[in-house]
Amino acid sequence: MRTEQHDSEAGHTWSTIRPDRFLENIPKSPVTKYDASFFGLSLPKRAFNVVKLLRKKTLPDGTIRKGFESEEKARNEDKLRVKLLRAHGGAYEKYLADLLAEAEERGKPCPSLASAWWCRKFRVRILGEELKRLAPYANEELFFVTLINTQWKIPIGELCDWKASKNMESFRQHLNRSGTTDADGLLFSWLHGEYDHCARCYRLHVHAVVQGDKIERLRSLKGRWGYVSVDNDTKRPVMFLKITKRARAISYAHQSFWPNRPRYYARWSGKRHKSAERTRIPLKQHAEVLMWLFMQRPSDLLLTQPNIRIEKHRTR
Repeated sequence: MRTEQHDSEAGHTWSTIRPDRFLENIPKSPVTKYDASFFGLSLPKRAFNVVKLLRKKTLPDGTIRKGFESEEKARNEDKLRVKLLRAHGGAYEKYLADLLAEAEERGKPCPSLASAWWCRKFRVRILGEELKRLAPYANEELFFVTLINTQWKIPIGELCDWKASKNMESFRQHLNRSGTTDADGLLFSWLHGEYDHCARCYRLHVHAVVQGDKIERLRSLKGRWGYVSVDNDTKRPVMFLKITKRARAISYAHQSFWPNRPRYYARWSGKRHKSAERTRIPLKQHAEVLMWLFMQRPSDLLLTQPNIRIEKHRTR
């Protein structure tokens, strides 16, 4: 049984999804009114619209730089996910596949992080708002930060026992204790994950874009509260890169695709190295990731300082 609510101004639907009578209890679809209210916002102006800012182009050396994913590509990804979920054969996976397939037939994306189509629409709006907030600091340094915590390594089969909200709440406490929260500046962060088929685990981590005094306070996380180096596993738990292309960096920081990036043993160095190639997660684990994403709220993966608030279709 599914009960639906409508945002008349946005023209989008978000659902409270409950299980069929043949299935065990499935958590309700966790897309909240707060998340859906982003669709009440108009599309960002051209100066802050990642679709316009990130165009596919060929560089002088022949390298092709990808643009922001098209709606067609996102819809095709959802169609592929339907096939993969049905091929896996589990009752939960088939249920999610049916929701994605129904959304395609209806012409409106399934309001869930498991839908690449819905994530694209959500990201366009949230990235536009963040770029607008960064605009007054055009001449100031920005850094892209990746934070890896030893407590965020999850064996296969146990992902369903984790909640994004708890991960990000622990991250919030680390920001408070390090003084990052009270420091001047902006911080936009998003919880992301990768699968490592060699270690048979998922590796959650946080990508962040940071500005102002928060930069130095965020550096102080290294070596504290689980952000530590681990031999043959994590070399740099807190990694800073100076941003030169704002739109591309902030889009990467909020990516929705989870890749397969194993750490493999290299004979030439005698150490483990992280694969640079981003491939699709194996079928069984891919289904596990999609079901986990389906049960998370987008606002639970997002942490911004100051907070982004929406009131009457405007942000504060």
